[in-house]
Amino acid sequence: MVELRLEIDKGREADAARFFGAGQKLLDALDSLAETPTDWRLSELRLGSAVAAIGSSTDDLAGPIPKLMRGLRLVTENKTPPDWAPDTFAEARAVTEFALGEATSTLTLVGSAEADNVVYLNDHLAKLLRQLQPTTRTIPGSIRGTVTGVNVSRGNRASIRLQGNGRTVRVSLSDALRESFKEALYGFVEVIGEIRQDHTGRPFHITAQSLRLIPEPATNWSDLLGIDPDATDGMPVLEYLRRIRGE
Repeated sequence: MVELRLEIDKGREADAARFFGAGQKLLDALDSLAETPTDWRLSELRLGSAVAAIGSSTDDLAGPIPKLMRGLRLVTENKTPPDWAPDTFAEARAVTEFALGEATSTLTLVGSAEADNVVYLNDHLAKLLRQLQPTTRTIPGSIRGTVTGVNVSRGNRASIRLQGNGRTVRVSLSDALRESFKEALYGFVEVIGEIRQDHTGRPFHITAQSLRLIPEPATNWSDLLGIDPDATDGMPVLEYLRRIRGE
């Protein structure tokens, strides 16, 4: 299991406002990378300089903690992380800006074999995050997919796995929609609201205004075309069928 350790003002007494501000934005950044709403747990807390380590029961090397750290290392090389949503850039920049002070502040990946597991939260990183921030646009519309997670304990949040491409869209919802989303968990739905799209036009966030449960469409033969191009071992279909029938 991997964890993420935040240290503010190494070697001196930490500023409480900066520590708690950076911690909240760190959770927001991790949420933006999580496939489903996640309850983060505190596994370490020390004072002097302020040190806190967080993780979740499900996080692994493919989870949001390693994604955040790998992305930050790419940013330090002036490269754009390919698996970051636009919100992640803004939240990571907020973590860095809250952490800025006279002393050193860091993020450390714990429980991983990766050698380069420390990122320094400094002016240079904040500048690069500002420069690499992708453009977005917000439009009214709807999405269809499967509700894969709902969390109302830390803000009203949900996740939808889109029909077709399987990408996950994060959902913000009002108190009035809490029960509707909980009842629709793992169901196929249509959500109407304000959609945020990245620079390629792909949705990554929706502020839900309404939700309706709909029958999941059956798979058509056209959907299966080409799903396994090696199914016939390179043989023409007719010859392949004759072979398996023993003709």
